Amino acid sequence: MKKKQLVILANKYPNEFDPNINVFTQQTAWTFADLGYECVVVCPSAVNLNKTNRKLPSETIETTERGNSVRIVRPHYMSMGQRPGPFNKQRVAFTVAHYIGATEKALREYSIDPALFFGEFLCPCGVAAAKLGKAMGTPSFFQHGEALYYGDRYFGNDSLRESLLANLTGAVAVSTQNKGYLLDAGILPAEKIGVFPNGCRGDRFYPRDRSKARLKMGWSEDLFVVGLTGSFDERKGVMRLKSAVETMDGVYYACAGKGPLDPSGARCLLSSPIDNADLPWFLSALDAFVLPTQNEGCCTATVEAISCGLPIVSADRSFNYDICDESNSILVDPNDIRSITAAIARLRDDDELRAHLAKGSLDRSSSLDLRKRVASIVEWMDEKTGGAVASSKRA
Repeated sequence: MKKKQLVILANKYPNEFDPNINVFTQQTAWTFADLGYECVVVCPSAVNLNKTNRKLPSETIETTERGNSVRIVRPHYMSMGQRPGPFNKQRVAFTVAHYIGATEKALREYSIDPALFFGEFLCPCGVAAAKLGKAMGTPSFFQHGEALYYGDRYFGNDSLRESLLANLTGAVAVSTQNKGYLLDAGILPAEKIGVFPNGCRGDRFYPRDRSKARLKMGWSEDLFVVGLTGSFDERKGVMRLKSAVETMDGVYYACAGKGPLDPSGARCLLSSPIDNADLPWFLSALDAFVLPTQNEGCCTATVEAISCGLPIVSADRSFNYDICDESNSILVDPNDIRSITAAIARLRDDDELRAHLAKGSLDRSSSLDLRKRVASIVEWMDEKTGGAVASSKRA
């Protein structure tokens, strides 16, 4: 019997021009493959919005570090985007319809026989998964990992509940907060929503020797350094970190990422992107991870810092409560510079507290391993589908 495939629907995926975009989607696909499932990523490329997309190959085969294969298929399509503006719902409907059309064509041309659809985020992939699943009689899921809920703005909650998601098999929420978003919007019943906090590769993100990490980063061992990874924007709080540290004695900061804001300054040791493979070394060179972010679904950057055994300073908001508590973190008002400064000062001045929170992160890290997360999602999806996932399992 011909083997079916577990089909991930993506909107963005790492490529030769942007190897660090949505790496979490790639790592999820690789983990499905390493767990023994035939996995195909269909990532339609909006050629009218990004000319680089025209240069991407229509199909590539990736090989995981364990020697398993993942197919990446990139059909072209026309998109009108998702940004707020006039006729927003009409523009989103246009985008989703063309995304679905490109996906259907790819399924035919590349002989893909889905065991199930797994959409990354609600728009366009989640709705596309639900509509394709209904049309093909195939189970469908999507992952809700957005920092905020935009379903009503994109589609309308009534339309999602009564039509677009009516036949969806289930939704993976990355946090209890995100499950709450879906329940508050009334678009899915509680029994269709599973909560699975984000994870990271435990074989990649673990503490490196601090002296070697400092040497690799070119930082002196006697400096107290805090830092973050992610986009340099208002939401993530890179400038709030800068403002906090600039008022302190004996503290430096480092920011790995890029974006519209510039966090460089006299106490800044790094303010640029670094390769994903070097992130564990960057994190291991820090004394604490400080991310005063305003909104998240479940922040993968924080999960990676936890897995590298760092004390965490982050927002006292519900998106953090599944991964951060008093055992591994100091949670603060992310908009209050004085609170951020006070938390950093506590860690700088209290070696015992710093060691206690570092141990708490390491203790928690095993539960945030990506392989365990994906295996749990597979088990949950199998329960919801009566074993449909198993049809994509390799012999």
